[in-house]
Amino acid sequence: MKVMCAACKVTNNVAEEKMRKNLVRCGKCKEPLTPDAPGYPVEVAPGSFNFQVKESECPVLLDLWGPGCPPCRQLAPLLKDLAKELVGKIKVAKVNVQEQPAAANAFQVRGVPTLLLFKQGQEVARTAGFMPYPELRKFVAQVL
Repeated sequence: MKVMCAACKVTNNVAEEKMRKNLVRCGKCKEPLTPDAPGYPVEVAPGSFNFQVKESECPVLLDLWGPGCPPCRQLAPLLKDLAKELVGKIKVAKVNVQEQPAAANAFQVRGVPTLLLFKQGQEVARTAGFMPYPELRKFVAQVL
């Protein structure tokens, strides 16, 4: 997995077993890395929801999206920018509801994109539809 250093913004390749043990440091500046907020959107695979979202030590912004959705495609680069800006502070995670319809059903999502904010494993806010970057940043500020 790739993890961006919050201090020097260098991208580090990190083995998952080291991530789980939280034993990772930046290869350039040697500062500790925050694998829970890697600076990139993380795709949540089936079976990894608890690890990626529920057990995350930092807040999580979960994007439920679909590949055929134009607003989802507009939102994707904004989420990437947000993850980079807030590296070490928030995890941006994504679930493709076309590939994982059970996730959409579990959260009673009727339209995409839907953004869910989690803090300490609990959903604290949600919104649906595209939003410009300043509004997205304001939405996330609730948990920072």
